[in-house]
Amino acid sequence: MQQRLAQFARLQQAAPALYTAFNGLTRAHGYFQGAAGLRSISVSDILSNGSIEATFQGVRIKFEALLIQGTDRSPRMRVICMQCHCTYGKPVQEMLGSFSYGEDGVTDLDPDRDGMSPRIDSEAPDILLHFLDAAIQANKSI
Repeated sequence: MQQRLAQFARLQQAAPALYTAFNGLTRAHGYFQGAAGLRSISVSDILSNGSIEATFQGVRIKFEALLIQGTDRSPRMRVICMQCHCTYGKPVQEMLGSFSYGEDGVTDLDPDRDGMSPRIDSEAPDILLHFLDAAIQANKSI
């Protein structure tokens, strides 16, 4: 029991920083509206259900954060991304993918040419573009 208590204490201690890092996705809105000049990309603040939504030209995706433990029981956040649309007049959410990150902010998404994996805090715009692109590609099969 003591071991489990210690694991949950570690999760409790890490959770605020992991959720704050997730909120980094919302800061990408300023980048798209400013320096990137992609004003048709909009990113919400954290919604009442804890999710974040991004839209581009009517394509809408949703990110949900789930607290998990890594294989070594270290605190991590799993982020699920879904495409939101209507099919035959009914709302549908389809899985686009997921990624996780630890307390250091490094994700397990594919690394760049230099072997560096994107960080949730500093590379949120690229992460959002990755999943918006996946949603647009998925539209081919809807």
